Amino acid sequence: MNHATPTKLLQKLRTRRCSPRQRKPGDAPGALVFEGAQRVDEILIEATDYGPQHLEEETISRFEDCRRFLGRENPTWLHVTGVHDVEKISEAGQIFEIPKLLLEDLLNTEGRAKVELFEDSLFVQIKVLEMAQNGKELEFQQLSIFMGPQTLISFCEGPTRVFDPIFRRLKNAQGRLRQRGLDYLLWALLDTVVDHAVLSLSLLERNLVEIDKIIQEDHTAITASELYAQKHEIMSIQQQIRPNRELIHTLRHAPPELLSADLASFFDELRDHSVLLSDECDALRDYAASIRDYLLAEMNQRMNNVMKVLTCISTIFLPLTFLAGVYGMNFREMPELTVPWAYPLLWAIFLGVAVFLIVLFRRKKWL
Repeated sequence: MNHATPTKLLQKLRTRRCSPRQRKPGDAPGALVFEGAQRVDEILIEATDYGPQHLEEETISRFEDCRRFLGRENPTWLHVTGVHDVEKISEAGQIFEIPKLLLEDLLNTEGRAKVELFEDSLFVQIKVLEMAQNGKELEFQQLSIFMGPQTLISFCEGPTRVFDPIFRRLKNAQGRLRQRGLDYLLWALLDTVVDHAVLSLSLLERNLVEIDKIIQEDHTAITASELYAQKHEIMSIQQQIRPNRELIHTLRHAPPELLSADLASFFDELRDHSVLLSDECDALRDYAASIRDYLLAEMNQRMNNVMKVLTCISTIFLPLTFLAGVYGMNFREMPELTVPWAYPLLWAIFLGVAVFLIVLFRRKKWL
C-alpha cells in the first residue's frame, strides 16, 4: 500500500547541513559569503507601494531601480526572491542602509531564527515551512525581513506561495492591510508563516494516522526505520521552529517607535499560535514514537509466538526421540524386539505422548 512519506525534507536538511562550508575560519565580521543552496537563477524583486487609496506594483530586477521608493510617504514592500548573489545583496545593503552584520546573517541560510531591534529599524529572520506543489512533501526556506522607516524588505531563498494571500489583500484593499503601516505588514507576514507551518504539520499528522492504520492491518507493511525517519523529521522541524516563540516575544515588547502599541494583542495571539505549534510538534513526535514502540512490540510478540510454537514442537518430539533412540540401539538382548505386538505398541506410545502433550499445551494456552 502506497502512503505519503515526506522524507525528502529530512534528506534536504541533512544535505544542507553536510554541504561544504564556504566561509573561511578567521574571516572578518561582516564578510559577505553566501551559505546555502541556490534556488533561482536571477534575483527577482516585487515592489508594492501602497496606501488607503493608492497601490503601485512593479517587478524589478535591479536594486538600483528601487531608489525611487526611498523618501515616499506611503509604505513600500519589496519582496526579494533569491539571496545567492552576494554583489546584489551588498548593493541592497548600501541603498537601504542595512548593516553588514545583518547581511551576513541574511546570506547564511542555515542560521538560527533571530530578531534585532535598532532605533528606527528592525531585522527578523525566521524559517518558512510550507507544502510543496504536489501536496505530499514539505519544504523549508529562510525568510529575512528588514523594516526601515517607510520600507520593508523581505528576502526569500526561492519562490514561495506563502505570501500570495497578502498580495491579494493588498490588491483588493480589504481589511486593515492597506490602512495600516509597515508594522502591521510585518505582523501579517509572520502570522502567515506560522499559519502555514500549522497547515504543513497536518500533512505529517495525516501521514502518521495512515501509517497507524496500515500497521493495525499488517504490521509487516511498515519498517521501524521508516517510523524512525518520521520521528527524526518531526524533531528536525521542531528544531527549526522552536525559536519562533522567543522571536515573537521580543517583537511583542519592541518600543512603540518601531511597532505600534495597538499591535500588542496581535503579537500575543501570534505567540500563542507559536506555542501551539511547538506543542503540536511534541504531540506528533510522541505519536510517532508510540507507533514505533507498538510496531516493535508487535514484532517481538510475533517472534515470541514463533519461538513458542517451535519450543512446543521440540518438546513434543523430545520424548519420541528418546524412545526411538533407545530402541534404535544395536543391542542383541532386547526382549521387546521378539514380541509381535511391540512395534504397534511403540507407535501407540508415540501417538499417546504426542496427543497428551498437545492437549496439555492447549489447556495452558501455550498453543
